[in-house]
Amino acid sequence: MFSPVSAEEAVKVKKSNNRVYIQAAAAAPQALIHTMTNRYEELKHEFDMK
Repeated sequence: MFSPVSAEEAVKVKKSNNRVYIQAAAAAPQALIHTMTNRYEELKHEFDMK
């Protein structure tokens, strides 16, 4: 059984270099996307985006 959690709690499991697939449709979870992108500075990636 699942317990509901906040978006902040849900994105804590995201670590550097993890990949996340977000469906590009009307059902994309906007609150989760915004919360995850707020962590961009603390998450590192293995390549530079130039």
